[in-house]
Amino acid sequence: LYVKMAIIGRSILRALQAKLTNSVRNISKFSHNKVKYYNTNSLSAVIVAGGTIAIYTAYQCVASKSVLAYQPKNAEEGVRAVRLTSRERRFIRFASVEFDGQLYMTPQDFLESVVEADPRRT
Repeated sequence: LYVKMAIIGRSILRALQAKLTNSVRNISKFSHNKVKYYNTNSLSAVIVAGGTIAIYTAYQCVASKSVLAYQPKNAEEGVRAVRLTSRERRFIRFASVEFDGQLYMTPQDFLESVVEADPRRT
């Protein structure tokens, strides 16, 4: 029984080997220049197409990472959260000029802030 199975297995292996050898011989009959030329063009086309698809997909993934439930904060909420230092509070008390929403100290204001404890309001 084992001998018959070994003979059958060997005959199947030889038949497959013969078919593979014939296939390789048939492939080698083609002109190598034409096969390489077509393979190079098709390979480069596949690489370019794959690269384009990869770049497009990556761009779509990066561009779509926005939070849809995002609500911008009010300007007042941002101001409330800021804690001013003692120097900043003192600057605001003595600054007398405001331009475009920005506080500025004149030289007189600066001298008063250094010399006096409280600003003079006239």
